[in-house]
Amino acid sequence: GWEVVVQDGFNVVVAHALTAGPDGSVCFTLPPGPYTVTLTPQGGSFQTLPSGGGGYTLTLGNAPTPTLFFGVQ
Repeated sequence: GWEVVVQDGFNVVVAHALTAGPDGSVCFTLPPGPYTVTLTPQGGSFQTLPSGGGGYTLTLGNAPTPTLFFGVQ
């Protein structure tokens, strides 16, 4: 599977998972705060979303949790 890594505002890994299920979805339950979510591409592939191959930086609060999409070719 694909490795998804979540780091907090201090760049400490607070969660990671290998994708599971046919749609590749992963779900994390995290407390409010700043996070960066990245995907580790497998050999022979490259990330197309988010553009530039980086990750997503977001701040979680009490609002509904966002859905993040990664694209890989």
